[in-house]
Amino acid sequence: ERKISGQTCLSLGEEKKMSTRGVIIVKENKKETMIYNHSDSYPSNMMIKINQRLLECRKANLNYLLYKEEILSGRFTDTAIITINTIKEIDYLFHEYIYILDFDKQTWSAYRTQFTEQGKDPKKLDNSKGKLIRILLNIPFDKEIKVYEDEDLEEDKAIIVEEREEGNSYEIIKSKNIYYLFNLSGELIFKGKNKEEVIREAVIKKL
Repeated sequence: ERKISGQTCLSLGEEKKMSTRGVIIVKENKKETMIYNHSDSYPSNMMIKINQRLLECRKANLNYLLYKEEILSGRFTDTAIITINTIKEIDYLFHEYIYILDFDKQTWSAYRTQFTEQGKDPKKLDNSKGKLIRILLNIPFDKEIKVYEDEDLEEDKAIIVEEREEGNSYEIIKSKNIYYLFNLSGELIFKGKNKEEVIREAVIKKL
């Protein structure tokens, strides 16, 4: 384990100090390296940061390996606590979100953790007992994503952007044959399989 001075993590343009802990796991040549991030690891920050950086590499025709080195050097995360180990090192009580970047397959995935160990004595809890709840799986490095809050579940959701149509005060995104209507604040207003129905909803909502 080694520590390198890191950088402050910004969330959607606003400086925050929320200790939402997570890790990025870099996979390459059957080797896994875990990098810890102390604050703002929730999807509406970290998923967007990862996606934006990957898209920047593609747009500038940069090698994705440069981004890998940025992560491994600790310059991408806010603490740079690096462990040369495997996914088995996840602490399901401490690590809240997990991001796995596979540089061999050029895909990445996002998960939230769920602690499953049940015990009466909190001093004897096994933090290695838990499971990963999928947020988005095997996202190609060159694909754009949209992260939004599911108000019913009170958690972040993410979709891969296949098509985008923008209005004066709304955007419609198609993903897996579903059309999503968002206002300019990024709030999900409506979704459905029929695009015309979604557009009518935009008119009804006066977007």
